[in-house]
Amino acid sequence: MSSLWEHLSERERWLAIATAGVIGLALALLVGMRVIAYLRDLDRTVARLEQDIENYAEQDARGVSVGRAYAGVAAQHSSAWTEAEIHNRLRQEIYRLALEDPDGPPDSPNKLVEIPTLRQGALRDTGHGYREYQLSIKIPQTDIYSLVLFLIRLQASTKE
Repeated sequence: MSSLWEHLSERERWLAIATAGVIGLALALLVGMRVIAYLRDLDRTVARLEQDIENYAEQDARGVSVGRAYAGVAAQHSSAWTEAEIHNRLRQEIYRLALEDPDGPPDSPNKLVEIPTLRQGALRDTGHGYREYQLSIKIPQTDIYSLVLFLIRLQASTKE
């Protein structure tokens, strides 16, 4: 290599040094840019994982209140109710929804629809982990708006 270097003129030597410098600088920039991109990816991954940890901690904190709420619902679950308890609770809910203001005081005289009596229904065990209580409701003649509103309330009711 030294014999090749000695055969080059002064100008060719400077040109070779400059070319090697430019190639070295280009390689350093290429490697540097890849390192910076890799570090950015690592920063994004760390930020995402930190956010996941915060979310999991928040969900864990909520889990306590959700567990309490679930225990409350499970304690009132209808699978432990007798047929008479189901009928009484359902009757109370139907009479409540029949009021003009279902969330108002229960002694409100204004009714959306009149329900004279509710006969005993039939409890049927489907064998698929739930029971079905069927009840016939006979509503005297009323306007269609009141009837539709009452049916919408029955469909949307979340009470047990």
